[in-house]
Amino acid sequence: MATRTQRVITRSESDAAVQRIIDRRTRTADPDLEQASDAPLEAVAYVLACQRVSIEVLRADIVDALLVLEYARTNVPATPRELDRLELGLLTAGRTTGLSFGELASALGLRSRQAAEHRLLRLASAARGERRHETAERAARRTTDREFDWFTRYGRDLRQGAAALVARREVADEELAEMLADLAQTLASIPAAGAAGYLGRMQILAARLRLLLADLATYQSNPLGGDLDPVVARLTRLTAEHGDLISN
Repeated sequence: MATRTQRVITRSESDAAVQRIIDRRTRTADPDLEQASDAPLEAVAYVLACQRVSIEVLRADIVDALLVLEYARTNVPATPRELDRLELGLLTAGRTTGLSFGELASALGLRSRQAAEHRLLRLASAARGERRHETAERAARRTTDREFDWFTRYGRDLRQGAAALVARREVADEELAEMLADLAQTLASIPAAGAAGYLGRMQILAARLRLLLADLATYQSNPLGGDLDPVVARLTRLTAEHGDLISN
């Protein structure tokens, strides 16, 4: 599976971001200021744990903390699970405070808002671990008969179209290849129509396709090959129709 794009953050950039966090907290008389630290991971944990400041300060702190965490990924001894836990916390807090996916994408060094949304979805799914199947089952039980009928009618088209996109993974850039790899995993996990978990996995497939198609739309030409334009157009129509169905 392709690895996600990794920015190169220097020690001086990380130190400057930590100092901005401390300076902001000092100016606003943060009651938890004594817990601040200039160590990268401790600084990120401080932003997550100590939030008795204004929304504006917290938003700025989250943006800087994401930069610090990116530096820590390649320069600070820590397990990937711990780093992912901190990043999920920052992204979730960022959304809660009103940061857009576009702003989070910029902070993460990603090319699009869809890539930031995709990153949040992946981290949240990984954090749920074994609970993902149970969650999918609960979602399937809440799904309307109308949505089930829709997947019965168009599910094969979605899967075939997704498989055609996945087959071009080798020609994609890193971010797109990562999305296609996740799409391939979802495809492989879909059981037979009507089997336990089918609806839940198809819902995930449709959601991943919507994100991927939105990302593809940002390119001047189809990076997976112009011959796939009809497939992309068909999938775009289907996912839009499904989106309208579940929002009504």
